[in-house]
Amino acid sequence: MGVYFVYRCHYQGPTEKHLRRFEDATVLDWFRNHWQPIADYGAARQHAEQLLGCHVYSFGTLFVDIAEQNWAPPESATRLGEYLEHALYGSLGLSCSEHVVQVGTDDDELEMALYIFDDHFLKEHGKLAAFLLHEDWKLPGGHRQGRFRPAEECEELESAASGKGAIYLAFLAFYDSANLADIESGYRLKGVRLPELGRFLATLEPDDVNDWTGEMQELFMGVQQSLSCVPPGQKAKTQEDAFLLAIRDDPADDSNWNVYADWLEERGLPPPGLRLLERP
Repeated sequence: MGVYFVYRCHYQGPTEKHLRRFEDATVLDWFRNHWQPIADYGAARQHAEQLLGCHVYSFGTLFVDIAEQNWAPPESATRLGEYLEHALYGSLGLSCSEHVVQVGTDDDELEMALYIFDDHFLKEHGKLAAFLLHEDWKLPGGHRQGRFRPAEECEELESAASGKGAIYLAFLAFYDSANLADIESGYRLKGVRLPELGRFLATLEPDDVNDWTGEMQELFMGVQQSLSCVPPGQKAKTQEDAFLLAIRDDPADDSNWNVYADWLEERGLPPPGLRLLERP
């Protein structure tokens, strides 16, 4: 059996979260086994960082309160919840049970959330923790046959694409201090798949992407800049630049794309659609 601590915070780099596993039977057991009075706040903060593996906003206060309030280890989830309500700054809410603790907080600049749950919780609600338990910022690279039906509603990006399939987009970004409370949905671009996305963007005009999300507008601009790699009136200095100029002048001409694809393949580089996404 295990207990998992996850800190979801934009200060944690591209993954936006920190994960640590402990050998405890339940969440309540985890707190009881790490229940320690530390009167000095600096020492309490340092202890919390060593225990959890990173700085977690306001968590060190728990050990200070244990010392100052002379709290005994909690015998129930109800008592634990009372302690946490007093010790932790749960500005966005706090919930506590024997098998899961969830705290939403903020440091006046950004919002953070921390989760402590165990294998009993995962047995009943494992899907809810799939994102939290995925350690890398990169998605798994596998696939399966059949249609994909997203569990969450996605906002449609309007386009004239008429091919098969769709691309789904999720952006790990924040724009203001409501970075978790106002988190955006995913997006879907119908009629094009990922290997063809770069080529599709090369055929568009700025007016075609006016209603798209900002990240996709930036990607469109990056592809267009790659195609405009040579200033007007100057000649291409590399073979790849020459291919890109030809594609820019006539993005609908298959022959330019095919020659460029052969050239990239000979050099072990990604196909044109992905290469145009990679360059920006």
